[in-house]
Amino acid sequence: MNDKKFWKIIYLYITKYNYNILHYRPEKKDVWLIDENNELVRFIYSDSFKSSEIDSIVSNIIRNEERLKKMFKLNCLKIKILYVSPDFDNAVVDYKKYRISSSLMIERMLYNDKNRKLFIREADVKFIDNTPDTLRYKNRVVELYKRQTLDKNILDIKYAGIAIFYLVLFILNYLMIYFSNKQVSIYQYLNYNYQKMISGQFYRFFTSVFVIENVKSLIVILLTLVATSVLFNKTLNVVKSISILATISLFFNLFLIFGYSGNLDIALVSNFGLLGSIFISQLTKKNDNLKFLYIGSLSIVYLVGAVIFFDTALTIYIFAFILGVFIQLFLEKKKNMYIMVSSIILIVVFGFVVLFTGLNTKGLINNYRVNKVEQRLLKHHSDEDIFSLEKELTSNNKSVLTYYELGMIKLMKSSKQDAKKVFLEGINFDNTFAPMYYNLALIERQEGNYSKSKEYAQKAYDLEKVEKVLATYDYDLNVRAEI
Repeated sequence: MNDKKFWKIIYLYITKYNYNILHYRPEKKDVWLIDENNELVRFIYSDSFKSSEIDSIVSNIIRNEERLKKMFKLNCLKIKILYVSPDFDNAVVDYKKYRISSSLMIERMLYNDKNRKLFIREADVKFIDNTPDTLRYKNRVVELYKRQTLDKNILDIKYAGIAIFYLVLFILNYLMIYFSNKQVSIYQYLNYNYQKMISGQFYRFFTSVFVIENVKSLIVILLTLVATSVLFNKTLNVVKSISILATISLFFNLFLIFGYSGNLDIALVSNFGLLGSIFISQLTKKNDNLKFLYIGSLSIVYLVGAVIFFDTALTIYIFAFILGVFIQLFLEKKKNMYIMVSSIILIVVFGFVVLFTGLNTKGLINNYRVNKVEQRLLKHHSDEDIFSLEKELTSNNKSVLTYYELGMIKLMKSSKQDAKKVFLEGINFDNTFAPMYYNLALIERQEGNYSKSKEYAQKAYDLEKVEKVLATYDYDLNVRAEI
């Protein structure tokens, strides 16, 4: 094993295994690397190694434990020492493990055919053995180290890019609203919209996480993302973070679609879920308690601020946090990252298929929610219930079911004209919901408008193709007339 292969292995660790150079002593061919889990790997090269030299290096680490912790800003040291040389003393044991204390563990091994598989993946053996041995890999390692030492930004620019995206999108949305006299906005194509999403615009499940309706929410999200970028700098993965945001957004959009009626700011709760994912990732890094303390404190501040200044329920934030934790645990295996990203893409593609083929997903979802509406119609309704439904008609969560439920309540309160007005607005909003036409037919019949009544009844039948619509038509008229 020559020194050129030594540099080749280090280059492999940096470029493919996602290690960063922590400490570098070129004159002694001694390189320290660290990964995102704060595990240390030390590569040492010599033309020959004697048993006493190998033991001396281990002893030196043990003696300088506290100094190394302070130097590397770690609470505990988990170190692999890889000795690379063409010549080892025959007396040297090729592998040893030292558990000095709960805060110091050392593995040391010699580079040979037996141990190689412990630190080089099988797929990379060809790269080490067959690639020409030149000094270019040493030069590349040196260049990477220089670049790294120069790039000591206080924050992770890539991760802070998420905050920049939020800000730019918010500004562009405001400008579009301003110049179009409130006729057009960017958010109208990205935000939660029940009617459009169940009709096939499934991309909104994921894009709604980037919709921020007010400056107060924007400031909270931007400050959180920037603080996270500063505190955790190089340990953050932008693609993973965006995937987590999108997945949490999917869950809460489904909440809204299937009947959740409370206030829900998807961007706010999703970003709190992102804090949950960072929290559990730091919890698993037992040698970095300080950063765990940072994320715990940041999460508490975020939660308190969100509860005080925003209307979304506390339980929603807690659920988002737990959801972020579980998603992060799922993504601990790299292959799961590909699974999740692929799933997001498949959902979006399926949405476009629904749009272009005309599949009736809207009807299926509405039929599911009709049962919920019918159950609510059995109870006594107050003026507050009516006010709540009228308020929903001004929101993105409105659907044909909102019109239906409000119209039915007004009909049961013997306000036929008010009910008729709501039902007519409902069919203008969505002309594919049969129960709306059916009840309009009943109202028109009671008012003596037989021709119009028959027209609505026929429309209800045409939409649902249910024989009982016409069969029970006269029966229901008599029953309603007695109410």
